[in-house]
Amino acid sequence: MPMLFEEVMREGFLCLDREDFGKAIKLFKKATELEPSNPDTWFYLAEASKEKGKLDDAAKYFRKVLEINPSNSMSWLELGDTNRLTGNVEREIECYRKATEVDPSNELTWFALGGAYGEGGKNGEARQYYEKALSINENFPEAWYNLGVAYGMDELHDKEIECYRKALQIKPDYTLAWMNLGAEYGRQQQHDKEIICYEAVLSITLGNANAWYNIGMVYLGKREEAKALYCFEEAHRLGLAEAQKETQQLRRKKVVAQRVEIEPRTFRDLE
Repeated sequence: MPMLFEEVMREGFLCLDREDFGKAIKLFKKATELEPSNPDTWFYLAEASKEKGKLDDAAKYFRKVLEINPSNSMSWLELGDTNRLTGNVEREIECYRKATEVDPSNELTWFALGGAYGEGGKNGEARQYYEKALSINENFPEAWYNLGVAYGMDELHDKEIECYRKALQIKPDYTLAWMNLGAEYGRQQQHDKEIICYEAVLSITLGNANAWYNIGMVYLGKREEAKALYCFEEAHRLGLAEAQKETQQLRRKKVVAQRVEIEPRTFRDLE
């Protein structure tokens, strides 16, 4: 007995959930045959194709959605992202711009457009679009983070720090923001705050090799070699190859590692 449309879609969603993208493609293709004018069938066929790495097919199916419904902002976003993955930056930006036109109140459209300009090194334009996204939704931590990165690229470091702190107020477990904030405090020679940031990362996940390595570099700069060695050993144990050099150099100096206890850290510790 032939499967009904609802059954085909339900099975397709289940395949997406378990990452069986090949089977999902077959099911959503069947759905497009059953309801060829339904944009959802083409959208999920495009999504499955994109996840499978069939980017040309994905772009074709997203365009099919847009033939049926030119105001589908998510399809413009996904088509833009597909073009990003294929390296077609000009077409990527065109798609994101179209997404902002059809859905100007959606912060994700402006965020994506900012990302495209940021990746192209046009940080002024990127900041403009991240700020637009934040004018729609000020509780958007990824937009604050990316805005901080854009400020940092133009060496506007006080504003960079402000943005990372905003991101962390909204999303306290945002490890990328903690890492970048720590790096910026380090650049400004505020090493106590730098360590707090890296300890915050390790409070979230003790297995972050880069955080251990960065703390080790702070201790090395402070000439606390025993503590530095312990951190480098942890980083190396967790798979960070570059930590091996510092580990070997300190061991050749007969340094004995001194255990470093990581204190639980939160945003309040920076106040």
